[in-house]
Amino acid sequence: MTPDFMTVGDYARQLVQRRQNAEVRAQMDRLLAETGSGKTADLPGALRGDFTRLAAFERDLADLAAFETAGAELRMRMEAAQRALGSVQDDTKAFAGDLMNAPIGQALGLDVLADDARGRFEATVSRLNTTVAGRTVFAGIATDGPALAPAEGMLATLEALVSAAPDPASAESAVRDWFAPGGGFDTAGYLGDTTPVPDQPIGPGARLGLSVTAEDATIRNTLAALAVAAFSGTGPMAGSPSAQQERLVNAGLALHDAQTGLSELRGRIGAGEARLDEVATRNAAETSALEIARSGLTDVDIYDKATELEAVQGQLELLYAITARSARLSLVSAL
Repeated sequence: MTPDFMTVGDYARQLVQRRQNAEVRAQMDRLLAETGSGKTADLPGALRGDFTRLAAFERDLADLAAFETAGAELRMRMEAAQRALGSVQDDTKAFAGDLMNAPIGQALGLDVLADDARGRFEATVSRLNTTVAGRTVFAGIATDGPALAPAEGMLATLEALVSAAPDPASAESAVRDWFAPGGGFDTAGYLGDTTPVPDQPIGPGARLGLSVTAEDATIRNTLAALAVAAFSGTGPMAGSPSAQQERLVNAGLALHDAQTGLSELRGRIGAGEARLDEVATRNAAETSALEIARSGLTDVDIYDKATELEAVQGQLELLYAITARSARLSLVSAL
């Protein structure tokens, strides 16, 4: 028969040691988690069961994160609009001077300017159809489609109007009238919506949007001037260098006048970008303050916890030593 080495006292002592061992292990696991994450492992205890302030901080931080996302998307649209209009202005500013200085009586040189104007018209339409993340920038709220009809289609329509005009002045007027409010551009040129994209919240109490569309008067005038130059040698102007030169000069003057409007459009967008930067800076400061406040509720002092962890490790080692010594003593007593 195998002797029973464990007395009642031994069992009781073993149960106590096991309980102490489990408690110390649990304490050490908690401290390891806290020193690793920097966060309290007992959030309800740290907050004394009151989550009101933490919930408020989390809600405000979520709102600020949403503002940051909206601001980033708006910034991309503004930057794209600024680039597009900047390219249009750069492309037409110097060209306006070339048109105003169109050579008299040099048919070849005049035709070169007309062809150049056609290419710049197509490039301008392409730039005004720019998109960001699949959304058209200059189409108002109709962001799922192009702002302008294809340049080839508009040019074909305008060529038919010019060819049917009885004289050069009428031909030029036909082009300008097509781009004027109430003309063909409203239905066959501009494909966007007349309603601009509404302002959106970008910060607490702050809203901002991009209201520039391709139906703006300055853009209409720019396209009209390029079209007049492109068809300066078509229809009633064909074979008449003087009539063609006059159309080119008129187009150059119109392009020159459009520069002020283009600068104003870019200035409006620039003011919006500055406002966006201002609000973003304020949002970042508020986010930082809220994160610090939240940390005060959820974070622990890692250095203090490391000190506690060292002490608990010492307790655990001591328990192991006591347990081992008790086991040896029990065996000796039984023998």
